[in-house]
Amino acid sequence: MRRYDGQTGAFLSNFASGGGLNVPTGLAFGPDGNLLVGSFGTNDVKRYNGTTGAFLDTFASSGLNGPIDLTFGPDGNLYVANFLGSDIRPV
Repeated sequence: MRRYDGQTGAFLSNFASGGGLNVPTGLAFGPDGNLLVGSFGTNDVKRYNGTTGAFLDTFASSGLNGPIDLTFGPDGNLYVANFLGSDIRPV
């Protein structure tokens, strides 16, 4: 994943990589400040350090089928929209 200037759109740097991320889709910053990214090609959600971009772990994989978007609900849970599963599920 790459980082861009929010005002100008200019490329700044590569931010996060590794962990087997394949066709990155939706992303969300968690309450802990870490970055969660849907990996459509591997049917899971990867977690990266929100400051350095270093790969931390696979956050969720069970029951996902084409994750395309992520959001945290008011209950604090992560919800994943599954393209191939045609549903939204908490993880």
